[in-house]
Amino acid sequence: MIDAELFERYQKALGTNAELVKLEVVKLLESIEKLNPYEAAEFLSATYPKLLKAYGKTAADVARQFYQDTRDSYYEDEDDVSDYVARTAAAIPDRWAQEDIVKASSKGLDILPGRAVRHTMERADATIKTNIRRDPKKARWAVVPHPGACAWCILIAGNGWRYSYESVNAQRHDNCKCSVVADFDQDSPALEGYDPKAMQDAYAKCEETIHDSVDDLWNALSDEKRAKYLKQGGRGKDGFKRDLVLAEMNRRDREWLRTGKAPEIDYSEKSRAQFGVRAHNAKDYLRQNFIVIGNEWKDLFVHDSLQAAGFSIIPHRTIQEGGITNRDISIGNSIWEIKSPEAQPNSYSKDELKFVQRRVQRARHQFRDEGISDVRIVFNNYYTGFYGKDETRVYTRFRDEVAKQGIADALFITKKGIVMRVK
Repeated sequence: MIDAELFERYQKALGTNAELVKLEVVKLLESIEKLNPYEAAEFLSATYPKLLKAYGKTAADVARQFYQDTRDSYYEDEDDVSDYVARTAAAIPDRWAQEDIVKASSKGLDILPGRAVRHTMERADATIKTNIRRDPKKARWAVVPHPGACAWCILIAGNGWRYSYESVNAQRHDNCKCSVVADFDQDSPALEGYDPKAMQDAYAKCEETIHDSVDDLWNALSDEKRAKYLKQGGRGKDGFKRDLVLAEMNRRDREWLRTGKAPEIDYSEKSRAQFGVRAHNAKDYLRQNFIVIGNEWKDLFVHDSLQAAGFSIIPHRTIQEGGITNRDISIGNSIWEIKSPEAQPNSYSKDELKFVQRRVQRARHQFRDEGISDVRIVFNNYYTGFYGKDETRVYTRFRDEVAKQGIADALFITKKGIVMRVK
């Protein structure tokens, strides 16, 4: 196992270095604002590469020291281990800097700070890569996401520990500050706080959320967009599905993505007890299991299902007179209405799923009355009498009504608490 304190120093040092180079590039860009275009281009071409080299060298030195310290710590009690001196990676090539400047000339100079972070962190990656391939004692490696890591980085980090002969490619993007680490325990490599299984589970849950929408969304793509996925390297429909999953992951709590720890529900505006209190050890959310019934008691199943799926939520109080009355919940920065119908199958009804249409209409009217144009609905199917294939019928009807009535966003929660994105 990698020493936790050693890793913390390594990650902190790399992160500080990344922030410093970012600030230096920002200052550089500010310093050329008053220059004429020719002078600005010359000064940028002369200065930007030097910054990359300097901070890239620091990142490489930090990674070299981390690698050496990790190795020395693991083998400190073994007398027969040959001495090995870790190396730093080569300096950042000037052509990288010039290519950045050329790209920035068309996309905007504001991309350069993020590019600088990427390149300097890549020097740390290259240092780890160089050493695990040279070292007779083949370490295993992994990509460890930083606390604010994006979905793409979580996807890469979820691959877990790799062997030395496998490609050490962190696949960085601009501003990425994730860390590549090496562990010499071939059988049980580990780092406290790094949990590939939790990240894989998070990916699977997000994949489950969009699973039933993939075909419809794929078919709705324009020919041009579909062609981009079908071209060589685009991975076709699988690539499209992966992008949907990544988008879903970016809607979830960052810590949950990394560790599997569910985010706390923010009951500061309205306490959980005001919604309702279930009997101790009650395994379901049926009315008879509540010892306290609030006016929105059915919302608790929604709260807990969303929490388990990694959503950060704020339940809101109900204001009867004046102000907003229909803000059931906020998910991220968006306001949502929860609908929890108790409809039962009725063979005598001409349209036994009419209740779905009515619930969507009701939500739309509530948002309209408050002057909110983007209607967002969480449909809770827990309390209906529609199970199995019939639950699928409810989902399909809800999806159709969402499209027909122009709803901005919609989630469907099954009786098992599975969160499914309808739009």
